[in-house]
Amino acid sequence: MSIVDAGPCPPDSTVHRRLRAKTSVASCAVRLVSCTSCITSTSSRTPVLDTCALIESADDCDASVTHSVHASQSCSLAVHEGAGRIRPPAVVRSLTDMMQWPYYNMCKMESEIAYPLSTLRDNLPKLATTSSAFSGVAAEGVAMNCICLALEHELHCCKELDASTLPVLHPDYQWSCELDMDADMELSLLPAGPRCRFGNILSFCSPKLRAHLNLAQPPYQWDSLWKLVNTPGYVLRSAPCRAHGNRPCEAHSTRFHACGSPCVDWSTFGKGRKLSGPTAPLFAVWACLMLILRPWVIMLENVCQFPVSLARELFGACYDADFIDLDAESTFGHCVRRNRRIVVMTLRSSVKLSRPLAALPGLFGRQRDPAAFTWRDVMLAKPMEIRSEYLWAKHRDSIPPSRPVATPVRVHDDATPSKEEFLSALIPSELDRLNYFLKHHSTSDCAMSLGQDPSYTRAAGKLSTLHTIVKNARILWSHEHGRFLTARETLIDQGFPVTNCTLQSLQPHSALRGIPNKPVSSYNRSRVAKGLPPRHRVDMSNQCGNSIFIPMVGSVLHFILFFLQDVTDADRSNALSNGAERDLLSQNDGLSLWRRRRRSDRSVVPSTVEPEPVSSCAVSSVLCHAPIVAASLPNGSAQPALKRTHSETSLVSAVSMESFNVASSVASSASSGSASMLYVGAPLCLHPESSSSSSGSSSLDLFSSAFKRAKARRQNALP
Repeated sequence: MSIVDAGPCPPDSTVHRRLRAKTSVASCAVRLVSCTSCITSTSSRTPVLDTCALIESADDCDASVTHSVHASQSCSLAVHEGAGRIRPPAVVRSLTDMMQWPYYNMCKMESEIAYPLSTLRDNLPKLATTSSAFSGVAAEGVAMNCICLALEHELHCCKELDASTLPVLHPDYQWSCELDMDADMELSLLPAGPRCRFGNILSFCSPKLRAHLNLAQPPYQWDSLWKLVNTPGYVLRSAPCRAHGNRPCEAHSTRFHACGSPCVDWSTFGKGRKLSGPTAPLFAVWACLMLILRPWVIMLENVCQFPVSLARELFGACYDADFIDLDAESTFGHCVRRNRRIVVMTLRSSVKLSRPLAALPGLFGRQRDPAAFTWRDVMLAKPMEIRSEYLWAKHRDSIPPSRPVATPVRVHDDATPSKEEFLSALIPSELDRLNYFLKHHSTSDCAMSLGQDPSYTRAAGKLSTLHTIVKNARILWSHEHGRFLTARETLIDQGFPVTNCTLQSLQPHSALRGIPNKPVSSYNRSRVAKGLPPRHRVDMSNQCGNSIFIPMVGSVLHFILFFLQDVTDADRSNALSNGAERDLLSQNDGLSLWRRRRRSDRSVVPSTVEPEPVSSCAVSSVLCHAPIVAASLPNGSAQPALKRTHSETSLVSAVSMESFNVASSVASSASSGSASMLYVGAPLCLHPESSSSSSGSSSLDLFSSAFKRAKARRQNALP
């Protein structure tokens, strides 16, 4: 049976309503995009569905973008007169209150610091560049979009953001790493999405390491595996990039890195193999890559069984690690359970958190009114979306074709499919699990996962709370409603604003100012409009189960932005006096390690790629934080594209501590003519003391004198 294109949903007169406030605003044109407007069929049995948000962004619509909300939806918008500041309550009583978590966090900080809005805007450059691994659909990117959007609104209301002040700087999402192709397509649609999109984390392995990993089979011996992966030159900085036609791109070091490492080997729903499981090589390669790139802040998310001692063992030489266990229900007042362990690691020689993560629940924690806000308030799907879900379920391959149907459903029928029709669309294994749930667990008034074995675990919620959504949950059945939750409703359960109601709750100021709503996630955009394959219901369910709760990761980002501080010179000196880190920054080990990694990278990195920075976490206090990008090597050992003569050599703007001795010897040998060339990667930027006398000196003399001063400062800091 083929599924015909239903076409766009006809305009609803109830949607074209006028929003009134202190200043009257003319009603705006509305374009509703039905989630069935892009139903296609790859086979006669398995239709695919492009479920996009009801509102599209300006670059996806021919008409103007709406900022209206359907009157039948139960959310009450927090539209204030005069577009004043939004102050959500501490007790969550509606979906709108939950979606306005960025405003609540900023209001709570008013009692902690003097100028929270200005502080948040000024601290955003500390996370100016971001990256992610095991990215999924980039929940941290969606949360950052929500934070910047709410900050712009609050600054406008306080008249702190105008043409004479600095705008809100949105962090630059430089690269992501995600194996799943469908999730990668969502990353390509993410507003302010990644520039480079890498695939498997194992693509950063050298050919030798890949050969070793292909021969090895689980269960793994972690000590032997880590020793193998951590061999110099076995993990590279470049990999094929999907955003650039699978050409090799370099994974640059960023200020902030988010990682949602696989949890199947740690979760209670899995087999509990831990470091001997099949995901151990993935985690080992990622950890080694992080030790090479050394981002300022690493946020690691996993289940509560993940050992923090493992992170401290691998990163303790140069990172300070702190952790906290958070729950979407008990900590943030949501109607869905979601327990996660968040580990935040800060580069000891660059930044630090002024408060421990244990203070986060006291700052941003909220309670829920169970009588006013339950999981039933999330079931907001309209009849056409519900019919689309029914058609998807009915035409799965496992449905017996001879199963009787009470009333055939037509695409343009206004009636919602009945409970009997939805039951007829379930596959036999789902019916068996449903009967087991109802008989042994008494879940008639709860939502239950029909993709999980009820005899193994009670994958069902409570009277007012939805249980944890996992990847293989597939169908969340509600016997009370006589249907299962749609794909978009499960995304709302994870905090994604994917409907008119939720997107408007996040930016109620748009209606008052007559400006279009801004998309914050990839699900606010249509794939078909961008020339991509339509979304499939199974893939959306898997992506939802893999994602982290948006207000949870957003509150962690808020905490980092408010309390991240630069380290002082004394703290940096104490960090470098650390025995383990000082060994990492020693001259011989650092240079030899750099040379080995460069030799291993030449076979992969094209000559046009920028030279690789020396892996260092220590920076001179009088210079910038960017590390030196090269050193002097023997004749003929460099790439031709990177060669420069002495006359073309310029002074680097930043120097790492581990390169002081090397660079000083390079400068002195270059002045005597023993060195053939000097490799630098930054334009001329002189020290303030030598800028006045630079006109009468050669660049080589300035280079030598600058490094001598830096060497002297290092000797004073490290006796």
